[in-house]
Amino acid sequence: MQASKGKSFVAATPDTLHGRLSFSHLKEGQILEACSKADIEGLKMLAESRGGFLNDGLRRKAWPILLGYPTEYNGEASYLKLRSVLL
Repeated sequence: MQASKGKSFVAATPDTLHGRLSFSHLKEGQILEACSKADIEGLKMLAESRGGFLNDGLRRKAWPILLGYPTEYNGEASYLKLRSVLL
């Protein structure tokens, strides 16, 4: 996968892991990195790949970025703040 800011994401598969990291640990790291850089294209590709955003915690970090909300709304603690603004 190729992200918009020149960062390449390698789809995590059992063949690429060589027993060092599990699929979910590798992909979680990729999601967190894309979130920290607000890499929209990278997040889109990770969302569409096997497993999506993996869990609710990662979804709560990624979706505000994808929706274009300011970074103050990104992350687990501020998810409730964002939710209160939307509702």
